[in-house]
Amino acid sequence: MRVACSSETPVQRFYGAEILDHGAGSVRTQRLGLGMPVLFQHSLREQIGVVEEWEIGPDRVLRAWLRFSRAPRAEEIWQDVRDGIRRNISVGYMIHLARLEQTSDDGSEDVYRVIDWEPYEVSTVSAGADPTAGVGRGFDTAQTGGETMSAEATSETRGAGAGGGNGGGAPAAAGAAAGAARDLVAEERARAAEILALGDRHGQRAEADAAVLAGTTVDAFRALLLERLGAPEPSGEGAPTARGAAGAGGRPPAVSAATLGMSGQDVRQYRLMRAINAAATGDWKAAGFERQVSLAIAEEVGRDARGFYVPHEVLLSRRDVEKASGKGAELVATTLMAEAFIDVMRARALVGQLGAVILPGLIGDVDIPRKAAGASFYWLGEKVDVTVSELALQTVPLTPKTVAGAVPVTRRMRKQSSLAVEQLLRDDLTDGIAVQIDQKLIAGDGTGNTPVGIMSATGVGSEVVPVGGIDWPTLVAMETDVRSANIVGPGSFAYLTTPAGRGAAKTTEKSDGTGLYLMEGGEINGYRAEDSTNVPANAWIFGDWAQVLIGMWGVIDVQVDTAALAARDGLVVRVFQDLDTALRLPAAFSVAEPA
Repeated sequence: MRVACSSETPVQRFYGAEILDHGAGSVRTQRLGLGMPVLFQHSLREQIGVVEEWEIGPDRVLRAWLRFSRAPRAEEIWQDVRDGIRRNISVGYMIHLARLEQTSDDGSEDVYRVIDWEPYEVSTVSAGADPTAGVGRGFDTAQTGGETMSAEATSETRGAGAGGGNGGGAPAAAGAAAGAARDLVAEERARAAEILALGDRHGQRAEADAAVLAGTTVDAFRALLLERLGAPEPSGEGAPTARGAAGAGGRPPAVSAATLGMSGQDVRQYRLMRAINAAATGDWKAAGFERQVSLAIAEEVGRDARGFYVPHEVLLSRRDVEKASGKGAELVATTLMAEAFIDVMRARALVGQLGAVILPGLIGDVDIPRKAAGASFYWLGEKVDVTVSELALQTVPLTPKTVAGAVPVTRRMRKQSSLAVEQLLRDDLTDGIAVQIDQKLIAGDGTGNTPVGIMSATGVGSEVVPVGGIDWPTLVAMETDVRSANIVGPGSFAYLTTPAGRGAAKTTEKSDGTGLYLMEGGEINGYRAEDSTNVPANAWIFGDWAQVLIGMWGVIDVQVDTAALAARDGLVVRVFQDLDTALRLPAAFSVAEPA
């Protein structure tokens, strides 16, 4: 069967119009030539056929010849296709490079042409973004219809670009892309290697293979591993379960723009400043849409807002979008915008950069199972019964703890309609949350309803920094602490210290007279090394940062205070976000402090 898969028909995304260029050199066709899979509704678990041949005609439309499987499920779908019931076709693809062709001050008419992209699957779907693409329309060479990506596709298959990430963002402008001097191939290989290693480590190789094909980020794949029910991980981590409002039996549903039924255009039209002004005056006539969103969220989470609720996706400024795409990330659609927010938080929180797993949109308390003790195994003689042992399981609880902040908004800011002003406000909100995550996850003591940080957690390895300062034996001993707890595998191992500690490591020799320093090339003892002012003086942390969990509940609650700056006709925007942090395996870390 021959079908039209894609064309240069513009498709509106939340960041502007997207055009897939079908000119020479723009389409990476290797997967097409190797028998690209045909899927049902973009589900990587439901392959129903294969692409036998393909062509890009003079009308710049990608067409393919599909062969369906003889399996019962595929036969059922094939019958619907033959009967003219399923007529729409959609292609899943990865973005590698795009350029901004047209722009406007408010971004409403931005047009991006994707000049380097790679299709990796084609699907039969119930509805697509372009009604001219599909079965029976691929024969008409006069047609220019084609589907760049349907809503279903974006929820499962919008893969990363050169950076390999599954996070969000619009394509970067050509200048930004050219300025990013990266080895894109190396980054993609690193992403694939880490995902495959995780899959092998936890007995999920099939899922890992599918994640590599789909362009899933490493952190998104870690989250997928957490969601696997009935299959405890070898290191002891299992599937999270919800307590309280969400019930039990799996990870609670996430609250996002997608679950609220917001389209990409809806998110694009949302104006935070408009909602703030409405909350300040009590008149929501000009912000009816923003009010509807808040009420829908309140119904979803089961409680009224202090002021009004804001979905995390709304905080994605265009600056965040461009940063994400600059590393080759995918174009984000509604169902992946929450993941784009995760990428933004990860980029701004140092612990996120080091590999911490962020779980957004939680509802109710969450328990992450972990294995405390494994089953026992024995060598047996003939006719000797095996001794029965039990698998000891524990849980790592995540309970909402509220972080709050206050952002002043002047009279002049309130009167501005520029997106730049709104971006400034969004940046303040996300940066404030990121700073609090770093502070408490590193050194929180658990008092005042705050999370317990790594340095205060029970079960973390401990070493003493010598009087003269950090030295090579101490750094190696920290690694030994972690490895002795059987924390092995690829992981996300790294050292973390203060800026002063970093400087000392660069100027302290491993042994006098060797000319070899503790820190060289940004690494210590073969591991990545970073610094933060949130680390206490003279302290060092080493561990597998992938064992860190950051849970975020619901959405951001915004309350407008009109009294604090009333004399200046200003406002104070108070924001509230529920989050918590936990260590899946405390023994995955070692802390060195002065005696």
